[in-house]
Amino acid sequence: MTPFFPRTARRAMLLAAAAIVGGCDIVDFATNPMPQFVQHWNIPAAGTSVSVASLLPNGVDIYSTPASTPPDSSAFDVDIDTMDFSRRLGLDCPACQALNGTTAIKDSFNLVSSSSEPLPADMVSGAVIGGAVRVAVHNTLSFDPIRVRAANPQGFLLIVVRSGSLVLGRDSTNGASRAWAPGDSIVRTINLSTGQVVGSITVDVTIVSPPGDAPVPINANGTIRTVAITERLLTASIRMNVVAKSLSSANDDSLALDGLEEGITRRIIGGALDMRVTNPFAVTGNIEIIFGYGPGQSVVKVLPLPTGVNQPAIAVLDEAEIQQILGRKVRLSIGGVVNSATPIDVTPRLAIAFSNRMALTIRTGGGN
Repeated sequence: MTPFFPRTARRAMLLAAAAIVGGCDIVDFATNPMPQFVQHWNIPAAGTSVSVASLLPNGVDIYSTPASTPPDSSAFDVDIDTMDFSRRLGLDCPACQALNGTTAIKDSFNLVSSSSEPLPADMVSGAVIGGAVRVAVHNTLSFDPIRVRAANPQGFLLIVVRSGSLVLGRDSTNGASRAWAPGDSIVRTINLSTGQVVGSITVDVTIVSPPGDAPVPINANGTIRTVAITERLLTASIRMNVVAKSLSSANDDSLALDGLEEGITRRIIGGALDMRVTNPFAVTGNIEIIFGYGPGQSVVKVLPLPTGVNQPAIAVLDEAEIQQILGRKVRLSIGGVVNSATPIDVTPRLAIAFSNRMALTIRTGGGN
């Protein structure tokens, strides 16, 4: 049987229970006896991403096939500085040095000239899938070094583009098919084959010049000058170091916080951006979640960047911060600075992906 308590006894029990809570709660209970509740509202938001472009070394860009719509991000385009180098005849032809200033039948010689340019700083290597190097070789000697006699065999010019021991392309010109008079230039565009470039790109120029059969002016200070321009170096992937790289979201999201009624907004006491992060890069650092709500005005929250697939990250806003952005369409962007402890391998379409939703904490009830 349920025990019966007189009305006076029940009132005494309620007062005793109220005495357990703090004095402020007793006052609130006495002045506003209606119960208060907290609700959580979720506002969906589109995803945000940070492209691998934010991490790339200077001199490496994402390449898209011309006329592709939308851009296909099919490769990395690696910038290599122009090589401009010369080789003096007397260094490779001792007989020419001895005959300098005379007109004589020249001896045979092999002139070898070479130059290298490094890959962009912080790029360790790359998997080449195409490209081309335009090489112009200028004859500033006092004679033709490859057509040296009336009858064959003649000399030849050989151009090699390589990275270390990997030959990416080569071309040659034989004196039997082409003369190379003083002041003339041989220009070749060398298409690059596939392979792994490491460290640098090198251009080698070799002239094999057999003995002549007629006297020619000998100037041992004449040179062979080469200018090599890498018109394009495309790689499917690169290995790189990430050193203090600033993140920048490729597509800023927006939060529609401008459609809430005033009666609701004044009851909002907090909020949180609930994110799921997929980060394929082995980089560490902090990300800045930037809630932009006006020119030069923003709320910034800083969080550690997680790595892996579908990792949680929550940016919590207190009541003052959430009230700053309510009633507006808020631009949501990602910033921050990251580093890698060791080189990382990346491909052009990789990105850090953020799926977002905004959770609002709303106080209801209480009669106000």
